[in-house]
Amino acid sequence: MRTSTSTSRLRACSGTAFVFVIAMGGIPSPSAYAQCSTISPALYRADDGGSQDKLGTSVAVGNGRALLGAPGHPNFTETGAVYALEATSNGWSAAGKLIAADGELGDMFGSAIAIDGQWAIVGAKGAAAAYIFRRDGNSWTQAQKLVPPSSAPFFGFAVALSGNTAVVGAYGALSYSGNAFVYEYDGTSWQISGTLSPPAPEAYDLFGAAVGASPDFVAVGAYGKGDGVVYMFARSGAVWTLVEELQPNDVGTNDAFGRVLGLSGNTLVSGTPKHDSVGSSSGAAYVYRFDGALWQFDAKLVGSDTGFDDRFGSSVSVSGDVIVVGAPFWDDASGISNRGVAYSFSYDGTDWVEGEKLLAYSPYGWYDDSFGNAVAVADGVAIAGAAFADGPGRDAGHVYTFEMQCATSASDCVSNIDCNDNDACTTDTCSGGTCSYVNNSASCNDGNACTTNDTCSGGSCSGTPLDCDDGVACTTDSCSQGTCVNDASTCECIGNADCNDGNPCTFDSCSGGSCSNV
Repeated sequence: MRTSTSTSRLRACSGTAFVFVIAMGGIPSPSAYAQCSTISPALYRADDGGSQDKLGTSVAVGNGRALLGAPGHPNFTETGAVYALEATSNGWSAAGKLIAADGELGDMFGSAIAIDGQWAIVGAKGAAAAYIFRRDGNSWTQAQKLVPPSSAPFFGFAVALSGNTAVVGAYGALSYSGNAFVYEYDGTSWQISGTLSPPAPEAYDLFGAAVGASPDFVAVGAYGKGDGVVYMFARSGAVWTLVEELQPNDVGTNDAFGRVLGLSGNTLVSGTPKHDSVGSSSGAAYVYRFDGALWQFDAKLVGSDTGFDDRFGSSVSVSGDVIVVGAPFWDDASGISNRGVAYSFSYDGTDWVEGEKLLAYSPYGWYDDSFGNAVAVADGVAIAGAAFADGPGRDAGHVYTFEMQCATSASDCVSNIDCNDNDACTTDTCSGGTCSYVNNSASCNDGNACTTNDTCSGGSCSGTPLDCDDGVACTTDSCSQGTCVNDASTCECIGNADCNDGNPCTFDSCSGGSCSNV
């Protein structure tokens, strides 16, 4: 069986979003094989932000627009706000500030966000509501407020949006067994079209703590159900039907499989932040692909340098063949604890290959910032939240954007390092997504005409001296300006004729440059 429901409603204020941008110098060093590289990283902080705003608790990006959730805004009230950005030829610029028309203290508007085209949905888990916003002209306008048809604590904790379908999770419903609600836009308003539940609900399944939506599927995570389960629903006419239950065979009860989800087309990613992949709670992310009939396990992702309690998989996002995974409790090599990091992966046609790490740059990346607590990727842009970063005010929160270039096949490249052929005698470069290899032998030409075959071997130049040996023992043989010189000045003779003494009674011969007349 399968059912799915979603509600959402957003609202935006007129005026500009109070966000300012700091362009950041320096790009992270690429990994050994950088399938994704990042350029033009930038930092965003709310100009009207303050302590406990937690900007970056949620992020969403798509179609040249980005939304940044600050559920604690303004200072300590937890009413909540969402800051909007628009892509311009000069980078990202402020494009309004969204707030709920009926927002109250403790609503935590902005605790979850999704965006698709002209629509956005914002969760307000404290109010058990979700808001739908529409982009009209140059501003976001609240279109509708969604509320569950029955009591559903934490409705709005998780939201997803795909075209005219919205999904809202409420993991607190039914004694925390949980529900998810699906909404459809009928051309006039968003109407509930299904209420999704696990097939055998039990208290604390936490079904609905994570949701995902694509044109054909809805995914709902229930990380409290046994060892964690992801339920896949498909539309059958006007009804959502449960079609599969996903669970890897190497997770345990406390691993939190299904705690966060990313769904794009036929690719699903499930974050499992407490999985002991390379240490206790180091974390993992599982990738599934729909083959036209079933969702098949595709890959298990682990960060190249994750370890104890890094919580890789606390946030995930997928767009086409690019995945970004956050590890907000990652400690960097210099000992900055819980600084946080996000990892990029791209599919090369065979494997998911890790690219550059996304990092907050000093002096902004610091202790307990939890960079990567929320991530989003779409259209060549990745966004990562650092909700506990300070400034302005403690835990005011920061958001970072990264322009990305990702290879889409094993033959593609995005940086020179992708083209390394391990031959020290070639110069390996990436241009226009294609590798080129130039042999360095030309640079080994020493300009000396008296050497030939100037080549590179093993990374070192070598050449062959011109052979000027004339076979005469008494000549001094050398090369000058590419011409052989055979100096016979030290020779008494070169041939027998040189030794003729005019005496027919002697045998005249030359040997070793000396005459013999016997």
